[in-house]
Amino acid sequence: MADRDILDMINEYEGNANTSAPLPTELPEGYADPSLKPNLAPEDRQLEEYRVRFAAQEAGIDPDIAAAAAFQESSFNPDAVSRTGVRGTMQVTKRTANGLGYDRDDY
Repeated sequence: MADRDILDMINEYEGNANTSAPLPTELPEGYADPSLKPNLAPEDRQLEEYRVRFAAQEAGIDPDIAAAAAFQESSFNPDAVSRTGVRGTMQVTKRTANGLGYDRDDY
């Protein structure tokens, strides 16, 4: 994927961020869309994986790609903090979070 494609996806997400549905607070009983079903996270973090997949789909990003990134970065741990200062499920820097219009410290 070219850098331009990634920038376009971020800009699309930024444009959709204020209009997307709120993140789910519980797992659904069934999955009408199989791409939203958690399949990477340990049982105690399946809700976080579902939230990553849900948010990705809302933003027009492939849920499998977003879930793979979150798995690699934090194993779906929303409280993850690295020694370099990145934090959260997707290991976002403060600068990136601010550039996308949110305060990562609020999450």
